[in-house]
Amino acid sequence: MNNRQIDQLVAEKVMGWRLKNMSAGNYWVGEHDGLEGDWTLKQLWKPSERIDHAWEVVEKLHMTVTPQCGAPEEMNCHAEVDNQPFGNYYEAFAKTAPLAICLAALKTVGVEVKQ
Repeated sequence: MNNRQIDQLVAEKVMGWRLKNMSAGNYWVGEHDGLEGDWTLKQLWKPSERIDHAWEVVEKLHMTVTPQCGAPEEMNCHAEVDNQPFGNYYEAFAKTAPLAICLAALKTVGVEVKQ
């Protein structure tokens, strides 16, 4: 699965956004259907690559992100969602923090991405 596919899954499954086609392009819109600035240009939102976009996911899920010093390169960053003792625990490792965030977030909605 490539980064664009991961980004699309995060937008739909984690953020709860839906794609809306408009004359100016394709946009992700949230619960307010694009009102009050509740929209994001689809081509620009790349949470698997950009930490500022991935941080929206961190804030929504109250995640913890930790660099892993000395770990193999493909496990440089660790992201987790810990809802214990009343919920589940999800984690992911990746080469970059944005990708680890997306992979852990997708696990919370039952989507496992094979690397």
